Amino acid sequence: MDDIEHWKKRMLTLPDADFFEIMRNYLGELKTPFNKHSLIEELIVFLRRPSTRERILDRIDSLDAEILSAIALLGEPQPERIHAFFAADRGYIDLHNHLINLEERLLVYRDGAPKSPRVRINPLLQPALTGIAIHPEILFPSRPASGSEPSPPWLRDQLVLAFISYLAHHESLLKADGRFKKRAEDELLRLFPSLVVKTERGPRLDLLAQALARLRILQPADGAFEIDLARLRALGSLDEASRSLILSSASLDRAPIEGPMNPGEEEALQARIEQRAQLLCDLLASLDAKRCYPLLSIERILAAVCGEAKEGRQELDGSELARLLSGLIELEMLTPSGKSGYRKNALPCEPARTRGPKEEGGLVVQPNFVLTVMPQATFAEGIEIALAAEIATFDIYPQYELTKRSFLRGLDRALSGVDFQALVESASGRELPQNVRFSLESWEAEYRGIGLYAGIVLTADEKRRHLIDHSEIMKPWIRKTLAPGVYLLDPRESEEWQRALDRAGVGPLPQIQIAGRPSIRKGSGRGFGAIGVARPLSAATDIPGRPAPSNDGKRREAINRELVRTLDGLKLTDELKGELSARIKKKLILFPDQIAQATSRPEKSEAKGLDYLGKVRLIEQAMKTGSELLEIIERSPAGSTRRVLLRPSELRKAGDDLILLGSEIPREDPIQIKVRKIVLVRKLKSSLYAP
Repeated sequence: MDDIEHWKKRMLTLPDADFFEIMRNYLGELKTPFNKHSLIEELIVFLRRPSTRERILDRIDSLDAEILSAIALLGEPQPERIHAFFAADRGYIDLHNHLINLEERLLVYRDGAPKSPRVRINPLLQPALTGIAIHPEILFPSRPASGSEPSPPWLRDQLVLAFISYLAHHESLLKADGRFKKRAEDELLRLFPSLVVKTERGPRLDLLAQALARLRILQPADGAFEIDLARLRALGSLDEASRSLILSSASLDRAPIEGPMNPGEEEALQARIEQRAQLLCDLLASLDAKRCYPLLSIERILAAVCGEAKEGRQELDGSELARLLSGLIELEMLTPSGKSGYRKNALPCEPARTRGPKEEGGLVVQPNFVLTVMPQATFAEGIEIALAAEIATFDIYPQYELTKRSFLRGLDRALSGVDFQALVESASGRELPQNVRFSLESWEAEYRGIGLYAGIVLTADEKRRHLIDHSEIMKPWIRKTLAPGVYLLDPRESEEWQRALDRAGVGPLPQIQIAGRPSIRKGSGRGFGAIGVARPLSAATDIPGRPAPSNDGKRREAINRELVRTLDGLKLTDELKGELSARIKKKLILFPDQIAQATSRPEKSEAKGLDYLGKVRLIEQAMKTGSELLEIIERSPAGSTRRVLLRPSELRKAGDDLILLGSEIPREDPIQIKVRKIVLVRKLKSSLYAP
């Protein structure tokens, strides 16, 4: 069934009163006997006339165009989806009324089950509307960005690694409440001046520490930080853009980290961080780097991206969207451009470089044990450098100092001296200075002279020893071979090495025996999922060029004056004239001859002031139909007014008062109002297509 046939079928399902009211409005007085199919065909002919389409376009204003563009962009959304999209700048009642008006004007219609309808553009009019009244620029106005390219966001790889280096090589950093001691805070802010900047959520220093804590990379322990190396390396295994998004998302989370978390809490937190990171990815991909946008445009794009049908993603309300945007500005992922606009700050997305053994790379090693890290260095290389050397200065290029103390701390974290030397030579593209090499070898020999180990000891008999010794997939998880067939493993990586042992053909594994306690097996947390391919708003945003305005408002005003003059020139009853005047304001009348042909009797839909019986009558009528809503303006005891939209269910006598009971739309919360407190009652359709 094509779209027009589908629209015709939906027209046939309209309640008779609404169906014939539409036909009389656009076609004039109907001749009996009525044939709905023939009337629909006559209506199609009317809508296909060039003069009709031109007049329809001339009567569309900016609010009409925004809603029509949103419906096209969101892909046949449910009404609640449209309300959520406009939540930042549209009241629910006004938007509800506007949608009903667009239905009455035949610009849109509702399709699907009554409890979950979808709003669609009238296929007869969509070609004429597209590019004029339907265009992404109507929803997301923007202008060319001014000024030079913004600097990269402050929360980037080099800062994270240098910060971790400082924490890895210092003790007694934290107060009892988990905050930095004054001495440590002063030292950190001296090293990293960019972290001094305060935001609405606190100084950047706290944002960075909290982000790494939420990623479970940092965990307070005995006044300092314990670094989860497996989690840090998992973060380093991501591409640079995914890592930046994960770090930013973790920084934006508002859940406080207080003490240890159980596995379920960790899983939920990580899932939330990864979902938000994908949302940020989709948002940034939807913004043109060469244009700047007012905040309302970005908020709408974010709402549209957030609400698209993606598994596990939830809608954000207006306040949550505003907080998220504020956070993106604090992170410099959105930067000011012009007087009141913002442009996106492009994420790093360069692929990792592969370097030859003698090629100059991302590290400069000096004989005085200073390591200068260049932008070409990878995050994985930076992790090992940060653990083995202490950050000394953080400027254009961070400089680390390699000392005996810092190197031994690295060895404490399972760093291999041989592997570290190989990594440094690979990263620098040249051999280590002779004195540096000699010192590293001497320090490691001294360190290895005696050892204490805590971890999981794996023992294997001769039959299965060769499966482990010759397994490449098992090699990364063996921290030390203590003796033939005796291997030291990290309990925090149990999930990984259990999987590797299974793939190597070693198994089934027994329960882990812990001295003095019952046997137990504990798995480590999962790694980070790379952010998927960006899914920008493209389905309805590929209309080329800027929108072509249907008119500048003058034609709309001229048409309105023409219709009002025609109405004033006719001798009609006051009631009919009032109804036709309301139709003109609602843009239901396009041509003067529609006024001359109008003979319908008006139905009262509003009661206010002292008309107590009129209010009661309208309430009773709405309850009788079951498909109509009531817009109520209620006076409070203090004299202020409240405007609500409700679905009436009962009028109940309470002493001398009548109490209106119902459910408030859209949340369906129970509500009751004294009728004598009502200033105005207006009867509204829940939809033209309501059963």
